[in-house]
Amino acid sequence: MQSIYLLTSLANFKAMINKTNTDTDNDNIINRLITAASHEVENYTKRKLRGRTYGANGLPVDYYNGNGTARLYVNQYPIISVTSLYDDTTKSWGSAYLKASTEYVIWKDEGIIELYHDAVNGAAFNESIGNLKLIYTAGYDEFQIIEDTNDRIDFIEVDAGATKTANLESGIYTASTLCAHIKTQMDDVGDETYTVTYNYITSKFTIVSGGAFLTLEWTGDNSYRSTCLLLGFRVEADDTGVTTYTSDDSVLGIPSDLEQCCLEITLRMWQQSSFGRGSFDKDSEMMSGEQGGTLKFNTDPIPPHVKEILNHYRRVSLL
Repeated sequence: MQSIYLLTSLANFKAMINKTNTDTDNDNIINRLITAASHEVENYTKRKLRGRTYGANGLPVDYYNGNGTARLYVNQYPIISVTSLYDDTTKSWGSAYLKASTEYVIWKDEGIIELYHDAVNGAAFNESIGNLKLIYTAGYDEFQIIEDTNDRIDFIEVDAGATKTANLESGIYTASTLCAHIKTQMDDVGDETYTVTYNYITSKFTIVSGGAFLTLEWTGDNSYRSTCLLLGFRVEADDTGVTTYTSDDSVLGIPSDLEQCCLEITLRMWQQSSFGRGSFDKDSEMMSGEQGGTLKFNTDPIPPHVKEILNHYRRVSLL
């Protein structure tokens, strides 16, 4: 089964090698290469990078040793949200040991949960083994709505009908929370009921109308502040003629340079296979004689310039 935590998509890689989506002959091979490349990136950075919830959907809960300080350094970051945090030396995990969200601050990008000095249940975590139980969501899954920049969806519900506008509130969303917000705003201003979903494998959004007509008017009066590109739709023309629309391009909600790293590692693996040229970065070149010469290529699976980018994402050891 294909992972939902890959760092690029099949469609984005095929676009990189000028391969059309209708050419599916090697899709299984490309998916395996993307999986391997995503693992290379995570092994190098020593982090799980795509957003996921630890303690849900089959992923194990995180347990930590309390050290008598106010700070907990979590395994994965950036922290998106905390579902529950227990400090219980008895390991019974009762409600009396649950830290309220008002008792701590989350340093999102640093991956730190810090207790306030006046926290009701103590300003420091108890010193013990495995006494901290954390269920949280962490990793990159970020879609930002900016006021007057990408906060409008114009749509039409009746053939030749009036344009309606869903006004999105500025903020940072995950894919799932953005889907819920778009649905709420379209339902509120429209006469139909909408379903908005995100596919974590294809990394595409889908908007479905419960009515008999829907046009997503990307080129209308609000084109300059449309949510079109954020959702992976292309702005060249309106989407019309059906009641279900799916993004043209994959949008992963991760930093663009991180996805580019995964794409380039995948490309290197593709080139090394029977489908590619089999040669990579030139490390050195020595010429002797009129037609002589020696070339040396770097065969590291991660190109040097990719490592330079990934170094910014590598986990910093506290030891």
